Amino acid sequence: MREAVKTGVRLALLPGLALFWVALSLLRAIPGNPARHAMRPVVAQLRPLRPRFLARHGDAGIGFDNRTPWFTRYLVVADAPDLGATVLAAAARAGYQRDPNARPSTADSDPAWTCHALTSGGRKLRIGIARDADVPVRSYGRGITWGDTFAAREGRALLRLSIALPASIR
Repeated sequence: MREAVKTGVRLALLPGLALFWVALSLLRAIPGNPARHAMRPVVAQLRPLRPRFLARHGDAGIGFDNRTPWFTRYLVVADAPDLGATVLAAAARAGYQRDPNARPSTADSDPAWTCHALTSGGRKLRIGIARDADVPVRSYGRGITWGDTFAAREGRALLRLSIALPASIR
């Protein structure tokens, strides 16, 4: 009798374990945010500036409400008179060039930011540089929550790098 109960329990657990295994396999099959991966070459080109991570957020573009993968990263760097040219040169080395047809985004409308729009094979990169201003950080990070203010002062500048990939990337 006891053996029959043990066998019954084992048989009852098998479908649950199989379902768990399938769910785990499916979750591993879902890739991360491709826009986050696309940002890496740009950030790598900024290494000479010794950027310090501040915050990030994004969307993989797989939801019903969003089909465009995007990613934003905030970095703190030392300010310099040629910072804009240095950042644009880094983006160019990563394969981006200025986009003459870019429309301003709502993030570009804040006068504290100097903004640049670039493109590479359908990928859109927006670069914002804030200096000598208190700017809201619309992201999450180390000690940062959405809307916290960052003081881009005293020799520090804040870079906002935002990348959007074509919706067909998936």
